[in-house]
Amino acid sequence: MSCGNLRFIGFVFINVVFLFSCQTTNNPGVNNERVQTLDEKESVKIEQKQHSSSVYTYDIEDIQPVELVFGVKDLSTLKTTLLNDYSSRYNKAIDTMNNEAYSQAIDIFLKLAGEYDDQGSSFYSIAYCYYKLNDFPNALQYAIIARYAGVDGIDDMITDILFQIGYGYLKEKDYRKAIGYFKNCPGIEQAYQNVLYSYMELSSALSFPENVMMLLYAGDYSLLNKVNHENVVILGNILGSLLSENSFNDIVPRAIEIIRYGLTLQDDPYLHKHLGLLYLYSREERLAYREFENIIENKDAAKDLVTFSQDRLLEMQRIRYTYEKEIPFTVDELSENPGREGLEFIFTIPQDNKSQSVKEFRVLLNDRSVDYEIIHDAAKAQFMKIHIGDVIKKGKNKISVQASVEREAQRFESAYFEGLMVDDYKKSDSLYKMYTKKTSINDISDSEVKKMKKEIASGIKSNDVFSIVKAVYEYVIDKMSYEMYDNMNRPKDQILHRLEQKNYIGLCEDYSVLTVSLLRSFGIPSLNLAGPCYNSDIGHSWPVFFTPAYDVPVFIDTTWGDTSEMHQYYFLFNSNLTVIENFGWDSDVISGGYSTYYTSSYDMTLSLQKESSGIKISSVFP
Repeated sequence: MSCGNLRFIGFVFINVVFLFSCQTTNNPGVNNERVQTLDEKESVKIEQKQHSSSVYTYDIEDIQPVELVFGVKDLSTLKTTLLNDYSSRYNKAIDTMNNEAYSQAIDIFLKLAGEYDDQGSSFYSIAYCYYKLNDFPNALQYAIIARYAGVDGIDDMITDILFQIGYGYLKEKDYRKAIGYFKNCPGIEQAYQNVLYSYMELSSALSFPENVMMLLYAGDYSLLNKVNHENVVILGNILGSLLSENSFNDIVPRAIEIIRYGLTLQDDPYLHKHLGLLYLYSREERLAYREFENIIENKDAAKDLVTFSQDRLLEMQRIRYTYEKEIPFTVDELSENPGREGLEFIFTIPQDNKSQSVKEFRVLLNDRSVDYEIIHDAAKAQFMKIHIGDVIKKGKNKISVQASVEREAQRFESAYFEGLMVDDYKKSDSLYKMYTKKTSINDISDSEVKKMKKEIASGIKSNDVFSIVKAVYEYVIDKMSYEMYDNMNRPKDQILHRLEQKNYIGLCEDYSVLTVSLLRSFGIPSLNLAGPCYNSDIGHSWPVFFTPAYDVPVFIDTTWGDTSEMHQYYFLFNSNLTVIENFGWDSDVISGGYSTYYTSSYDMTLSLQKESSGIKISSVFP
């Protein structure tokens, strides 16, 4: 038998012993005791920079992996002697090690390593003995020497020793050194967890914003290594709570990414809260809305968290935006003296009411300022009248309207309607007649509408407004099912008939028509509203009703109520969060009507109020 074969057999034997030992040794867990105080500021370098925007950037030197360099012996000086002498002494060392006399075995292996070039087998055994003696620094040194000597498969042993050293520093609460060693243990989930844990513990000793930067390092590490652990969720909540009150532009995007990663591991409502607040800080209102709505629809979310989210949505309702519309039209004929002084255009504009203020109008006709007048009809609907003057020209023309609009939402509590009965409405009032009458769209004489009214009334014990509206709202949600379909060319006066034929499956306008028809059948003034959505090309339609004061339409969106898990959230709300322009489309008085709602740019109806000789307008809207 050759010397090489003997060395190979000995090496395999030691590897088997080591692997068996590693499999039967349980690594200790993480010490979860929270640290109250930790004097680590001296060991963390902090640099503060001030920008022109008065925003501070804090750069903390990240904790790098420890440098795995030890005093490696010059292996070229090792001697080679007789095979029998090596075999005898090597076997004796193995027997000594198997008898757990590790210190004696180390002495024998050290002498062998100095006399024989056994390709690192002795160094490997020395590392193993030190490992069993829990002398991890020496174990690490000789494991690295064995690696340089050519021992295969020793990286797992080195990684495990690094983990044990890091865990020792973790127990001593020396988190910087622990992180340095754990970072050399790639592929060990528990090492990833301990790096994250140590970062979090280290950050607890620092003040804002140094602790935020340390948490960002923790988040970046978990993103890079895809750490799958509950500590990532905890990290996101801590980071979010710190930044919710003290936000810095340059670090918020990183924090958002970390919290979003935490949400991929666990759908935690508090992470949604912090993410929503950071989106608000970043002026991403639509994204913030989605996070707060997620909390409201989460059946397991704490009551105070749901209330908090509802309050944030109400605050977000204070939308300020610039209303801008361009209304093109074409003039085919224009005489030299068409008598343009008598030509007026009247069209619908955003409505000014208790929850929406419209001001600072500016009107341009072909890029020149023109006079305008705000007029109202009997239903208090608001219109703009433009006197054309001499600005109109043959060919293409355009009217541009701009205004500043500010909206504020309000949720109505049931107490607001307490004691209010249907008989309290003045039946002779023109508004009451307008908003309760039968129309081609809201046909309250329809046999199915009458049948449904009877079914609803059978479950109502009182004739008060709140009870009726609530019963109608819940009835429509229960009866209707939402399904997208092409309704562009469908006559609007056929909505009720279509619902009866299609088993009450429809879009938002179908929900709205059925709701309004039922409310009017009970004598409660109501109408359908529509408008484009905020920051979107998608339109929406929803029903509203009025109290005897007629001061503001009360929002009861049966469409979103039906498609949301928290359907009561869309009940008794005076303004749709995402719809920014409210226009009625079923009234005989309000100009325009529903037919113009689905134009490509949601322009309002432009109507020629007075004909004048010598002028012919062939088209409105391209």
